[in-house]
Amino acid sequence: MRRNILVITVSLLLLILTPFPIAKARSAENGVVEYFADGSYCVTAVSYQLSRASSVSGSKTRTYHYNDGTKAFSLTVHGTFSYDGNQAVCTSSSYSHVIYENDWSLKSATAAKSGNTASATGTFIRKEFGITVDTKTIVVNLACDKNGNLS
Repeated sequence: MRRNILVITVSLLLLILTPFPIAKARSAENGVVEYFADGSYCVTAVSYQLSRASSVSGSKTRTYHYNDGTKAFSLTVHGTFSYDGNQAVCTSSSYSHVIYENDWSLKSATAAKSGNTASATGTFIRKEFGITVDTKTIVVNLACDKNGNLS
């Protein structure tokens, strides 16, 4: 009887400690994918640049792709946060962008900070023969929780 209990206990421990793959919500390039009606999509990913005991810096990038997977442009919000285990506060916010396809350009962009969030908004336009044929506005928010985790 003791041997059976030992075998069952060991079996349960092995089952519990064995890693199982966890399904992620539509991820690509270590980010989250948002699809649009025309088949184009944005990939959003977070990265950490600097971490200290009570401060963290990082960025969050949204990259717009055509429906064939070609990258068109990206907008990145950069934020620095201070945190103490009770709250987090955004201390600085800025943006950057990359144009991958020459027919797109950045029309306007802003960066802002509010509470524990850094945000960037950018409007990109695509021109053909000097005429604007498409406009996309991208918003990227980077938040920090009270423990310094970015999302």
